[in-house]
Amino acid sequence: MTHAVLGAVPYNRGMAKKQPNFPGPPGLPPFLVGDDKRAVVLRAAQKLFLQNGFSVTSMDAITQEAQVSKATVYAHFKSKDELFETLVRLGSESALSMTPPLKRAGGDPKAELLAFFEPFLMLLFRGAGYNWSRMVIAEANRHPKNAQFFYECTDGRITNWVEQYLKELAKEGLFPTKQVRSGAELLVNMVLLGPLYRTLMIGPGEVDYQHSLKAGVDLLLSIATVK
Repeated sequence: MTHAVLGAVPYNRGMAKKQPNFPGPPGLPPFLVGDDKRAVVLRAAQKLFLQNGFSVTSMDAITQEAQVSKATVYAHFKSKDELFETLVRLGSESALSMTPPLKRAGGDPKAELLAFFEPFLMLLFRGAGYNWSRMVIAEANRHPKNAQFFYECTDGRITNWVEQYLKELAKEGLFPTKQVRSGAELLVNMVLLGPLYRTLMIGPGEVDYQHSLKAGVDLLLSIATVK
């Protein structure tokens, strides 16, 4: 989710040699727009985190980038960790507001799953939000709490949503109850984490995430037909 919204500035520009064939990157999310000091500081922090990494970026550097006083920065954010968590949390919420909810509406399960994941994955790859994943993974050993928080707000949250969706299918007899959690993990691994990993390795232009999405959904729903 945060993958999808925040990554306007690449963390490692040399990795993304090709860009996917989309009309252009989406606009900034609302919490990064405007001239109020809080938004200005958040934009500066985002730029430096993705450009230089979390460890290298200092509060002094963010202050200089934002062109505000140190007192202004600390009036809104007590620490660099709080800045990071704010960007991740608000980015996650913003991404969710830009995609349809994953809810059981009584229709075709395949259509419902595709309707959720297709716009979300477009945001992820179109907006270069995968650069947040690159930065967090690169610094996970030094900042494990950041990595855990990022996972909980993004991949972990989506996995929980899919699990709840499959529980609804199970109530209707359309999915085996014992396979709900493993099914959710399977789908997220195939649809999100697999394409994301390949993107981080070889760049977005080489990854057919739509194929992975359709194959993942088909495989997941095939579990329901296994006796």
